[in-house]
Amino acid sequence: MKLIQPDGSTAAMCGNGARVAAAWAAEREEATKVIVETPAGARRATLSDTTVTIEMGTPAFTPSQVPLATDRDTALINEQVGSLSVTAVNTGVPHAVAMVDDIDSISLNDIAPPIRHASMFPAGVNVTLGELTGAAQFRQRTYERGVESETRSCGTGAVAVGAVARRLGIVETDTPITVRPPGGELRVSVVSDQSATLTGSVEREFQTELSVVTESPTHSKTSSTTQPGSSDSDPDSDSSSGPGSEQNPKSVSDSLQDNVTR
Repeated sequence: MKLIQPDGSTAAMCGNGARVAAAWAAEREEATKVIVETPAGARRATLSDTTVTIEMGTPAFTPSQVPLATDRDTALINEQVGSLSVTAVNTGVPHAVAMVDDIDSISLNDIAPPIRHASMFPAGVNVTLGELTGAAQFRQRTYERGVESETRSCGTGAVAVGAVARRLGIVETDTPITVRPPGGELRVSVVSDQSATLTGSVEREFQTELSVVTESPTHSKTSSTTQPGSSDSDPDSDSSSGPGSEQNPKSVSDSLQDNVTR
């Protein structure tokens, strides 16, 4: 899976994108398990009806893994950056997570850019807000690097909220949580020394054909594509999963040949 951002950059990982890529491939392979190969690593996905659970890797707080500025040798935990107190974590891509009391009172598109471009984050950072609304229940908003605006859902951001809530002691160790960005509900599990998981529903929006330049501006071909769409993600989502029997995981890269997905 390769995710192209609106600004032309690529993201190492997109949680919702990986879930819908898994659903897209599983439908064609009649599988219930697939492996999505991403720049952040291979991610195993499991499908059940219209729900997809995907492994997200182990959240990293180490300065070199976030990454933080090279002169920083300690994790950034609940420290002031710009106008927010943030904790830095990498959940496939870097996030600066702020736990707040009133998520709706914050003008995220205004306060996020100075944090997103702060010298503390040499590769830039996504800016994510989390608000505890009940026992292991959170609301989430994310300003995404590469989009340069708030999005309706961010899967790596949902996992970042779970990882930071656990690190700060807001939730008990290994407690699964529910995260609700504007686009819908996601379920997150962050377990010690294991891959975090992200679970949510996937729905088909539409299918179309696009002319795609594959070699040069004068050489193009038409490829079938299923435009992403999900009840719990922004327009990075794809098709719903189809029925399939239990079998060995199949690599998404094998199924995406000559096809284009977002």
